[in-house]
Amino acid sequence: MFRKKEEKLDSVIGANCSFEGQIDIKGAIRIDGTIKGNVAADWIILGEHAKVQGDLSGKNIIVGGVVTGNIFAKENLEIRRTGKVYGEIRSCKLTIIEGGIFEGSSSSYNQESVVVDIQSKEKDTYSKVE
Repeated sequence: MFRKKEEKLDSVIGANCSFEGQIDIKGAIRIDGTIKGNVAADWIILGEHAKVQGDLSGKNIIVGGVVTGNIFAKENLEIRRTGKVYGEIRSCKLTIIEGGIFEGSSSSYNQESVVVDIQSKEKDTYSKVE
């Protein structure tokens, strides 16, 4: 789930917690409670009992709960089997696990292709045989 440098959660909204307002953090957040408002973070992880009414924006997002709003994932978005998303999705890579629900529209970010032009010097590989 995390890369080596991202093995910790920076913030947690617990199962018995509700929050109203905007959350904007660097790093990772796990939400198991209820949020009314937008959430922006590098990593957003919604547990299976999480409920978010608002937009999610981040590099990588995992949805195990319910999102009523738009999701903008710069890299990956995964909707788990308990996940439900109602709204617009925009991401480079979208994965919906069997059982996951998505109602809305989706579009993909264009990943810019990197073209590497390798110029090789032709060498004479043939030698004259006399």
